[in-house]
Amino acid sequence: MSNGLVPPEETNWDQIRELVLAAIGDVPYVGSTASSIMGMMVTSPISNRTNEFHESIIDELQKLQSEKENIIENLVNNEIFTDAVLSSAKIAISTRHQEKRNSLRNSVLNVAEDPNKYSAVQDYFFQIIEQLTIDQIQLLHYLKSTHNFSISVEEINLNHFMKHLNSLISKEIESYAASKTLTHLGWDQLVRFGLINKIATPNANYLKNKWTTEFGDNFLEFINRKNN
Repeated sequence: MSNGLVPPEETNWDQIRELVLAAIGDVPYVGSTASSIMGMMVTSPISNRTNEFHESIIDELQKLQSEKENIIENLVNNEIFTDAVLSSAKIAISTRHQEKRNSLRNSVLNVAEDPNKYSAVQDYFFQIIEQLTIDQIQLLHYLKSTHNFSISVEEINLNHFMKHLNSLISKEIESYAASKTLTHLGWDQLVRFGLINKIATPNANYLKNKWTTEFGDNFLEFINRKNN
């Protein structure tokens, strides 16, 4: 027999919260055959990452909700946004780097603001975020902001250029100071993903050109927030 109480209806905001929670909660981190000791070792950091990532997205979505009318309503059952939440959650739980989790949070929020803007490339962008190291993302930011490497000679070979590049970025990225190999690997990775232009025969004038491609600029826009 009914007691006359009517359960509250689920709001759009409730559905978005459930999506974020479900996406993060569904990421497997301890298999059924894992030992209890391993489970305890892994579960604590995973729980911390889960809670931090969940709260950061929810907090920022609440801010967007207060700034943009109907944004939460428009995200309910939006497949593009759902894909972004699911993709970002898997990567976020798998990395110890706060910088990468911040990039993932920014990506989700950018998709939330305009789901169609990155729909053609968002899956590829999330793959790039997952595969790039933090140092390689820093290198991409550096190349975006630097158009002139100030090499005085008219003709240089690639090894000369990479040596000069390493001397410059080692001041900005600590890990590159210890290994020139990391500079080469980072450069090759950014070229492979189409984020920067490939060097042919560099010369003094060539080194004043813009390094990032249009695709690279769009990727940086995807992982950053304008107000950050």
